[in-house]
Amino acid sequence: MTLRTTVILYVAATLLQMTAVTLIRVAGIGPNLILCLTIAMTFMFNNGYKVAPIAVICALFLDVGTAQYIGVGAFSVFVVMGIILLVRTQLNVDNIHPLLAVGAVVTPVYGIVYWLIMHILGNPMSFFYMLWHQPFYILYNLVVIAILYWPMRKRLEAIQRKADQYDYDLLADMTPGVQSIPQEENAES
Repeated sequence: MTLRTTVILYVAATLLQMTAVTLIRVAGIGPNLILCLTIAMTFMFNNGYKVAPIAVICALFLDVGTAQYIGVGAFSVFVVMGIILLVRTQLNVDNIHPLLAVGAVVTPVYGIVYWLIMHILGNPMSFFYMLWHQPFYILYNLVVIAILYWPMRKRLEAIQRKADQYDYDLLADMTPGVQSIPQEENAES
């Protein structure tokens, strides 16, 4: 993805996290859009590590606007990105199933890291209370990750086709029974 597109996605996720997600919460639990976007982009794209500064900055903005302490969410996102970068080399990044499995694993990791830092800083929330809500967070985040997968997959395919520099219409012309897509000719006068 381009830097511009990535910034737009993260800014939109940050604004939606602070506004619209509060409307779709069930029992006070909603998806973490910045975490979902970070999981999808880091896992799917070879240069997904490049979203780290943007993800951390947006998580900091979210911490400033909604959290008790600033930097806890940003650090937790950074830890999750490190885990994804280690795991993605061993998995098929072209399929949704490994992405959802990684999302299901790193969502509680994010929650545990977040809880641990908050507990060190004096937050009285119990570990079991945090664990009790994790299945709902996982479910919500997996739904958002699955929704993000399809447009990102299309974008990734377009990037790969462009990198291949292969003329797919030429292949269609040479294959019997396959119609090529008619090309519009530029009529310059």
